[in-house]
Amino acid sequence: MLNIEEVTKVIGKDTYVFHIGNCSCRVYRKSNKAKWWAKREWIITFYSKEELVEKLANFRKRVLSIQEAKEQRRQQSLKSNKEAREKAIQWVKVWDVFKSSFGYDMTINEFYQVVKINGKKVTVREIWKKTTYWDDGFSWRQIPDLNNFIGEEQSYIISPSGWLKVAGYRHAYKCNANEDHYFNYLD
Repeated sequence: MLNIEEVTKVIGKDTYVFHIGNCSCRVYRKSNKAKWWAKREWIITFYSKEELVEKLANFRKRVLSIQEAKEQRRQQSLKSNKEAREKAIQWVKVWDVFKSSFGYDMTINEFYQVVKINGKKVTVREIWKKTTYWDDGFSWRQIPDLNNFIGEEQSYIISPSGWLKVAGYRHAYKCNANEDHYFNYLD
């Protein structure tokens, strides 16, 4: 009967664990993410050493084809993301305004003005807001105050969809600089 070293030579990888019995071979894939030491189980039944070698070789081909298909999908995804990001970066111009809105029981806006574009990175600075309408309560309308900067320059990679991730929980989207935006301290 085959031993573990011979089976590993047939498979060609150290990422699998084998338990060989009289007429079956259990194959486990090692995993750091799985709850136990191995993930996914295959059972290969056999009646002779030659049949086990043949079935393990077929198993290896199947695993390699799955890995190759995953790699092709990953490469295709990277390519399509790159193309989408290139289109998105062409859509953004210097002095464009991005708006980020956040708040659990309120609506707070932050505006960012593009000052530089370098490859897939967009450099922005936060700008002040002007109040255009106030309803004598806790809500009003705001527009960005162009070229009236608050903070330092910050660089962000533009997403394939055209937004900027300005914080772990916030995204900034391109907006019209002349359009007013709802703002409220107490919704």
